[in-house]
Amino acid sequence: MFRLITAVCLAVTVCLWASIQLHADIAPPYTPFGIGAGLEEGQPFPKLTKIVAGGPASRAGLKAGDGVIGIGGSYSKGGAPLYFFARKLQGPQNSEVEIVVLREEREVIALKLKRTYRLR
Repeated sequence: MFRLITAVCLAVTVCLWASIQLHADIAPPYTPFGIGAGLEEGQPFPKLTKIVAGGPASRAGLKAGDGVIGIGGSYSKGGAPLYFFARKLQGPQNSEVEIVVLREEREVIALKLKRTYRLR
């Protein structure tokens, strides 16, 4: 009985994970906008990269190399791949996103930014 329950749990987990991956690859029903910054793997947190001059991230004082602790209420070490976490920077034009960063591994900064940088 235990093996059957374990097998069912594993099958459900695999199906849910496949469903999440499929939904992440579907284009949103709106033109995506962001904060004018990218993300890359880093330790202890993913790092901001490619800060666009004049973009929302730049105007807010974010810097390349700032560690991203959280985006929109999701923790960067929550277990999801970086791709899913980074997508939280995207949204409809003028929508807001909260981002929490760690600067130089000693200063925590929480900001709300408007997504005004057109991605496509």
